[in-house]
Amino acid sequence: MPDPTSSVPVSVLWSHAHRADGAVRLVLVLPAEAPVVAAQVWLRLELGEAALRVPASVEPDEHGLRLSAAVPQDRLAAGLWRLRVRVGRGGPLLGLQARLLLAPDRPVALLPGPRPALRAPAAGGGSPY
Repeated sequence: MPDPTSSVPVSVLWSHAHRADGAVRLVLVLPAEAPVVAAQVWLRLELGEAALRVPASVEPDEHGLRLSAAVPQDRLAAGLWRLRVRVGRGGPLLGLQARLLLAPDRPVALLPGPRPALRAPAAGGGSPY
């Protein structure tokens, strides 16, 4: 069983998101060995305490596994959404190394890669850099 505390890398080159037909469509390319192949897969999006999930499909392609999902645009608020995938009914909820940035009247932005580590300000209020 996959480690639920780990996160799955998302390809920087082959993954993307865009608006079409009243939805935000996501294509996330994961490593071929990612533990996301199941009869039922859902993409979960989280913004603070808000969360929603949509069905997703997973298909092999020449770059790994392609996870595709469409999220109705009217269910998404502006902000930086965290992405996860649930594999199988009652299966593990795996973090994905990508976030989705939404702003009103702007293109969507998929931010693949691990979440950046945040530094606390240095003692005395100076710059941590």
